[in-house]
Amino acid sequence: MRQLTKTPTSNGLCFAAGTLIHTKEDLKPIEEIQVGDWVLSQPEETGEQAYKRVTRTVRHEDKAVYRIKCHKFDGDRNVYQRLIVTGSHPFYVVGQHKDEWEDQEYWDAMPKYTGWRRADLLTDRDIVLLASGETIYISAVDPVWRTKQTGIGWIATSRDSEVGYLIDLREGGVFEDYKNCVLHDFSPEDGFGIRHESPDAEEEWTYKCAVYNFEVEDFHTYYVGELGVWVHNAHGFEHSLKPLSPSAGKATASADVEVGSTPADTHGSPARAGKPGRWRRWRENARWSWLAVLLGAMSAQAQPLSLSDLLERARASEPTFLGAKAAVSTAQAREDQAFGALLPQLSASAGTHANSRNYETRDDVTPRASDEYNNHSTQISLTQPLWRPADVAGLKQAKIMVAQAEYQLTAAEQELAARLVEAWFDLLAARDAKAFADQQVAALDQQWRVSARAEELGAGSHPQTEEALAKLEQAKADAAVAETDIELKRAAMEQWVGPLPEFTLPHLNGSVALIDPAAQALDVWLQEVEAGNPSVLAARQAYEAAEAEVRKQRAGHSPTLDLVASYGKNSQAVGGFPGQAGYDIKQGSIGVQLNVPLYSGGTQSAKVAEALAQEERASQEVEAARRSAVLAAKRAWFAWRGAVARAAAGAQSIRAARAELARAGRGSERGLQTRLETLQAEQQLRAGQRDFCKGRYDQIVSLIRLKAAAGTLLLSDVTGIDGLLVPLREAADPEPRVHIAEAGDR
Repeated sequence: MRQLTKTPTSNGLCFAAGTLIHTKEDLKPIEEIQVGDWVLSQPEETGEQAYKRVTRTVRHEDKAVYRIKCHKFDGDRNVYQRLIVTGSHPFYVVGQHKDEWEDQEYWDAMPKYTGWRRADLLTDRDIVLLASGETIYISAVDPVWRTKQTGIGWIATSRDSEVGYLIDLREGGVFEDYKNCVLHDFSPEDGFGIRHESPDAEEEWTYKCAVYNFEVEDFHTYYVGELGVWVHNAHGFEHSLKPLSPSAGKATASADVEVGSTPADTHGSPARAGKPGRWRRWRENARWSWLAVLLGAMSAQAQPLSLSDLLERARASEPTFLGAKAAVSTAQAREDQAFGALLPQLSASAGTHANSRNYETRDDVTPRASDEYNNHSTQISLTQPLWRPADVAGLKQAKIMVAQAEYQLTAAEQELAARLVEAWFDLLAARDAKAFADQQVAALDQQWRVSARAEELGAGSHPQTEEALAKLEQAKADAAVAETDIELKRAAMEQWVGPLPEFTLPHLNGSVALIDPAAQALDVWLQEVEAGNPSVLAARQAYEAAEAEVRKQRAGHSPTLDLVASYGKNSQAVGGFPGQAGYDIKQGSIGVQLNVPLYSGGTQSAKVAEALAQEERASQEVEAARRSAVLAAKRAWFAWRGAVARAAAGAQSIRAARAELARAGRGSERGLQTRLETLQAEQQLRAGQRDFCKGRYDQIVSLIRLKAAAGTLLLSDVTGIDGLLVPLREAADPEPRVHIAEAGDR
């Protein structure tokens, strides 16, 4: 998992095959994009364009798509760009287009905004950005409907129209409209016909195909189509659209339209799926703007928070991970320094001096003399290392240390992801424990009331009532402890992601089958750990760096040879003796300089001894890292097996408790079962649900831990967990809940 970042997920933010991508080499179909390719990108908000690497590719099957048609004028000709894209893919809107025939009052009333917006919410006046820096406006956004011909889609020409045209979406086909047809008609020559279904079966109308996306490092954006429309690669990239003018703000009641909003105009049968009228579209935009405000007010209290969101927060704020990223930059800078030591060293110097001189001879014949003068000097010097074995060894060592820092970053990245997943499921388990404790309090309160009533009627004893009350008080204490544990688990989560807003916790889908540890033996996992654990690989790089340090220090005994050259000029106002004329001297020299170290007081030998000791230390640290990684893998694997058994036991406990509740319900109907026994069966059910969920949580955490130990943890392993989570508690059980009728129900 080299990059954890804003990334495409199972939501299917993708383009159809054949969509051209702007790469460093040329335009390339999206289905041919591979990890490591360089694509043209730009920061999400502002900044210069740059080529960035693709870190992950995605393919989804059977996704509904839209045809987006863009239009611009180029001199005396019209230029079009057609794209086939899923409805949730974000495009960057820079403003809105005004038709020449529109009056100013109508234009002023239209809402205006800018920012990232879903494809299915684009209108036929939105302006989007091109790779060239120019803009192009959207002329049509249409859902694609299915025909009886595989790979052929149908688009309505306008709203409430049964007339449309076909587009070829087959492999090797082009996104060109090539045949008009009428809804439900059959073409005798080609056999094309619109699939005729009931209008209520909306999903059956939708054309679905394989779609593609990829993740771009750092910037998370790229350019699509021959003209290069700017799009985002991310799931959950939810910037609000910002009003462009005060009038726009009034028109939308200061409401921002969220990228994640539900499209207003794209549902229903094909006959209803065209373009709305101008004013109708304005009213619907305003309506959805108000809906976004209402939903925003509701979600401000408690919003769902996904593991992908938490991962983004952690990558942006967790100190250890950010420190590891800085360490990579540090190592790269040191490599540049080591390389620079082998390059020519060029320097220049200049000086000027004011001189005062008294001249007196030792005989009585020559008179005394004095003068004041200036002299100036300039020089440029060049040194080119020819033989410096210590510097060569230092460069090799610097390269090794860059690799070491990168492995350490990978280790920090995978550890961050694993700890985040663990903290997330610890929080879910604490939530479940609190729910169980609350249910225990409710059940024991009823048991205490039943015991007290039985004592009043003479059917029970006072010690039984006191025992029931003691259990109730203990349950209340357990509930208080469970509440505290939730806060502690939340604090542990915030250690990785920073302060969290109020949010609702999901539940793990109980009907989804998880991976069985038996699918891969422990020995196979251990082989992967020794081959790919990033901490072990970093330790091995540290050992190689220590070996390079030994070679570097031993080279300190070796001679060095440099090519040296200089050129200078000296000027003086007077000569060397009074009365002599001044002079200008220009002098250049070139040659080689040999430096042979003879004796340094034992310092260099001591440095060699130190390097040898560090090498031995690094060797032992490799073994320590290997043992630690193996231990972590074994712990995760055996914890995985234990979690599977715990979940199975919890599932059986749930089934047994439900059977007991059903029997108790039948017994109550005949007056043969007491309420106290029913409450005990309900407690068993709650405990089984808690244990079942905890076992499944531990299965996922253990698998993530095991993959992190093996160095095979991927971004999709973490973000894919979101697909296993559901909002309803009932879905967390191993099978649908069976309603047990009670006396009050009949």
